[in-house]
Amino acid sequence: MPKHIFIMVCFFMSISLNAQHPYYGSLNQQLLSTNPAFAGSNKQLRVQTIGGTLDFQKYGYYKTGYYFGADGLAGKHSGLGLSAHYEQNGPAYSNTQVDLSYAYHINIGEKTKLVPAFQVSFFQVAMNANYVNYNEIWGNAIIEFPYVPPSGILRRNNLDFSGGLMFYRERFFAGASVLSFNQPDEGLLGVSKRPLTQVYQLGYRMPVNPLSSLDFYAFFKTQKTRETFLQYGLYYNIKFISFHLANRLNDISNTNAVVMGLNFNYSGFKIGYNCNWNYSKHSGNYFFNEVYLSMNFGAKKTDDPGVKLYY
Repeated sequence: MPKHIFIMVCFFMSISLNAQHPYYGSLNQQLLSTNPAFAGSNKQLRVQTIGGTLDFQKYGYYKTGYYFGADGLAGKHSGLGLSAHYEQNGPAYSNTQVDLSYAYHINIGEKTKLVPAFQVSFFQVAMNANYVNYNEIWGNAIIEFPYVPPSGILRRNNLDFSGGLMFYRERFFAGASVLSFNQPDEGLLGVSKRPLTQVYQLGYRMPVNPLSSLDFYAFFKTQKTRETFLQYGLYYNIKFISFHLANRLNDISNTNAVVMGLNFNYSGFKIGYNCNWNYSKHSGNYFFNEVYLSMNFGAKKTDDPGVKLYY
């Protein structure tokens, strides 16, 4: 696929379909939203895009999300990143966010690096009140809007600040990030602070033979007021093909998931698919389907260690 066509496809997915902060099954396709220290980690210009959809027909609910990210290394030490996210929850609620990331790559010896990073984000949450019944009783709560503009759409804009740290060698990395440490207000009907979020990651690539390797990883996200989960899994890479298998354990037992995926890699270009099978004893099973594209541009620098796991 010509590179200019690839860029057009990525921007079309991120702008016309839009993109927020859902955590996809293929976490290595949304690197900047998990830790800004990934900016510039593979020493090339890296472009990623991923989209997913869930249709929970049993309750008449659907959810879609999209992500676009681009990052590269400016000079020897400065990693720069730009990313955008969008999430739509049913017809009424949406969340859009744009992030700017900066990472500083510090050499420790010949093959090891320590990377502190900072991220500033602008976000907008919106609710279309035309899809919500006035004075509707949900349990013991009554929904009453204090003010609804003529368009029927309520919006909240704000800034968000996050930080990250990563340690890596050629085949191993460990990272930690603190997202929304200023806890901005995202409330539409009153004050609602974004929860402080912590993310911890580990990854290791084990060569099997000259044509294959195994990538092991673990990802832990924790919040006090919302979703906390642990995902662990592996990629089995055979030449141009990778098989993905993982398990996601949520603090709410009815949202545990098995992740299964397949992707094709060739000369810096990757296209793949993931299916998240969410299993539950209480509300039935449902599936979240994902498709992603990524590509690296420029000559690969072999004199500098990078995160091989995500090349």
